[in-house]
Amino acid sequence: MYKASRIPGWFDYGGILLVPVELNGSIFTFMVDSGAAYCSINQKLLDKIVAESTDVTLSLAPLGKKLVIVPTVKIENFIVGDKVQKNALLAIVDCPDELKIDGILGMNFMGKYRITIETDTATLILREI
Repeated sequence: MYKASRIPGWFDYGGILLVPVELNGSIFTFMVDSGAAYCSINQKLLDKIVAESTDVTLSLAPLGKKLVIVPTVKIENFIVGDKVQKNALLAIVDCPDELKIDGILGMNFMGKYRITIETDTATLILREI
């Protein structure tokens, strides 16, 4: 049986769960979004991390907007709690300046786990499926 990974976070912006995510050795703030197909990284963060450009583009459908095509990067080590994804594919997006987040934790990472959000402790729990 696999041990659950408990990632302490915090709520902000009226109830959005934010958690620390490690990208190639540096810690950043990501919004947990089970409605996002892909993890994404704020365009403004690219000069602070080592990321490999890819030829892959993704089609995203932001809420209330038209479909957009976005470029991607590969992150060698994408770590949430003790869960590691090697060579993770992240969409590059422009996060609104009002949201002080570095990226979005989406289902291409979380879909590998049984996810639980403990609202009383602001904790993301990831269990192996």
